[in-house]
Amino acid sequence: MVRKLLIGILLLVNCLLFYGVVLSDKGLFSLRRMRVERDELAAVTDVLKESSQDLSQEILLFKKGGEYTERIIRDKTNFIKDDEVVYIIGSGGKTVAAPGQIERGIGGQ
Repeated sequence: MVRKLLIGILLLVNCLLFYGVVLSDKGLFSLRRMRVERDELAAVTDVLKESSQDLSQEILLFKKGGEYTERIIRDKTNFIKDDEVVYIIGSGGKTVAAPGQIERGIGGQ
């Protein structure tokens, strides 16, 4: 009788240990899931590091000023210099100078 009780207790302990090692929140399945998540986060971190380096280089170029800053400002705001002509080609194939150029009499159709 004592032997059967001891076997039953040991069987119950084994089941609890199996649950704790394999199925619980800190078990093997959870460990695998966390490893996959870690790898995904490492990939995201690498992309963010590259982006950060690119932005740092761009900040340095802006601090230096000069042609780079002028080019970026002109690209973002669509500014043109006084001596430049910008042509806009419409869907009908007509070429027209930018509105500022037309006012100065430079553009044509």
